[in-house]
Amino acid sequence: MRKMLIGLVLILVLFASGSFADNYFNFEYKAQFGAQEIGRASGIAIDASDNIYVGDPANGVVHKFNNDLKHVAKIRANKLNYNGSNDVVVDKAGNIYVMDSYNKANTQRIVKFDKNGSFVNTFGKKGVGEGEFNNMTGIAINYAGSIFVLDNPYIKIFTSNGKFITQWGPKYEISGKCITIDSLGIVYIAGPFYINKYDPLTGELIEAWEQFFLKSPEGIVVDKGGRVYVTDQFDKKVKIFDNKGKLIDYFHGSKMKDGNFNNVFGIAIDSMGCVYVAEDINHRVQKFALAIKAQVIPAPDKPIVEVKSKRSK
Repeated sequence: MRKMLIGLVLILVLFASGSFADNYFNFEYKAQFGAQEIGRASGIAIDASDNIYVGDPANGVVHKFNNDLKHVAKIRANKLNYNGSNDVVVDKAGNIYVMDSYNKANTQRIVKFDKNGSFVNTFGKKGVGEGEFNNMTGIAINYAGSIFVLDNPYIKIFTSNGKFITQWGPKYEISGKCITIDSLGIVYIAGPFYINKYDPLTGELIEAWEQFFLKSPEGIVVDKGGRVYVTDQFDKKVKIFDNKGKLIDYFHGSKMKDGNFNNVFGIAIDSMGCVYVAEDINHRVQKFALAIKAQVIPAPDKPIVEVKSKRSK
């Protein structure tokens, strides 16, 4: 028992000092932006042209920045009592989907805008039935454009027009705080002390990674090489795992200065592999780039895109 305790203390010391990671690669601070426009930074997404979209629940908008990090638009839907909070995703055509879960209408829904920021439609409402939301915590989109909403203990899936397809859970142990989908269509959900992977066709749990060091995840994304990046609110770190669930690196901070974090939330990766981290209290986004080239795992040739419509059990 004493040896186990000593080992645990040593691991904690190494992790805190930065010596725990395998140092496959690391990221260096490049820029920060949005502090003049953003009230609170929550979800973040990047489109095919590397434009950046940031949800701002404090101002009830989604901010759009171009790939030069310049603010170019505020996207909103005032007539809906729209809040624009929490998570946001963008499809291949540039359509924007926002998880609007805290609003004056006291409902939970997804709000869709076109590539120009014009309102298109909403789907979902507060409730516990199929196609309804009661506990939304995240949104993701697959290669085919299907929308996946994490509504614990379910994942609810819709077409790009908002038509309900199916839902998975609760028998598949679905619960978590954030969701993403990789290039194969595999669904990842992160929660306290774990990351789960789900089959893209059936929703069945295919891998469960126990993560002692992952205490309060808020955002998750997978890069082209299959590495998983998670923001952890507890210790203000971005933690990076390989495709087997092994912690391989992280970067962090706790102050307002550039390169450090306070209240990390959404995370996204652009076409060049740069990482963007949204900070709530600091009301900004920070950009990081590789300082040392990572070992690249080739991306799969063909994504799995079909989602079968079936009833959950």
